[in-house]
Amino acid sequence: MNIDLPKLHINKYSGNYSEWLDFYNLFESSIHNSNRLSKVDKFNYLKSYLCGNALACINVFPISGDNFDRAIDLLKDRFGNKNVLINAHLSSLLNLTPVENPNNIISLRNLYDKAERQMRNFESLGVKGESYSKLLSSILMKQIPSEFVLEFNPSQRDERFDLSALFCGS
Repeated sequence: MNIDLPKLHINKYSGNYSEWLDFYNLFESSIHNSNRLSKVDKFNYLKSYLCGNALACINVFPISGDNFDRAIDLLKDRFGNKNVLINAHLSSLLNLTPVENPNNIISLRNLYDKAERQMRNFESLGVKGESYSKLLSSILMKQIPSEFVLEFNPSQRDERFDLSALFCGS
C-alpha cells in the first residue's frame, strides 16, 4: 500500500549556524539518503537549497558525483562543528528580547518558545541540561518581568533548570 505524502519543503540554507541542524537533517533524510537519485542530481539539489555563505563555500566544486561528497564534507566541517553550533545557540539565548510587561502573553510565549528551542538544540548536540541550567536560569531571569523572578527563585531548588516552572509558576 502506497501513501501519497505531501512534498517536503526545504528552506534555503544561508550559512546561519543555528539553522544548520534543521537544514542538514531534512536534506539528508529526503535527498542525500535517497537511492533514486544520482550523486550529480543530489549535488544539483544541494546547490539549489543553498544561498549566501553556504553556497559560496561549495561553488568551488564543479558538479560531479565525487564532488557531491566533497561538498557535503566541506559544509559539515564549516557549519556542523559542534562547538560552533553550541556557541551559536548560546548567542541566540543571550540575544532574546526581554519581556517587560507581565500581561503581554504573546511576548512571554515567544520568549518561552525560543528558550525551549535552544534547550532542545543543546540536547540534540549532546549537551546535558545540568551543564547549562544555571547559566540559562541567569539569562532568562533578566528577560522576564520582575514579578516572575520573585515567584520563581524560591521554588527553584532543583539542579536542573525547569523552563515551564519559570513561566507557569509551578
